[in-house]
Amino acid sequence: MSLNAFLKDSRALLHRRIFDYTPDILYFEKDTYSILGEISRDLFSQWLEGRLNYSIFLNDNALYLSPSIKHTWVPNLDITVGANLFYGDDDTWLGRFNNDSQFFVDVSYHF
Repeated sequence: MSLNAFLKDSRALLHRRIFDYTPDILYFEKDTYSILGEISRDLFSQWLEGRLNYSIFLNDNALYLSPSIKHTWVPNLDITVGANLFYGDDDTWLGRFNNDSQFFVDVSYHF
């Protein structure tokens, strides 16, 4: 079985600290923690790839997901279909975008 049959995965833990923190005027907490990542896999062949980018905000249980499928069978032409999805309570950073999730199609020609 080739390596293309397996998932490609990368993850990072992010810690952000705001120095001289003033809770009265800042939206974020002094310390925030997030997990950022990407999972991808070739589907059926090397010219069709599934991908999931994600951000999980651990302090406020908010989530951003961006699933997509990329088609590269035609030489020099890439077609990607996907979505940007936001989840979270209304008082969280990502929750402010709950109604702004979107679907997209990206067509790129390389010459």
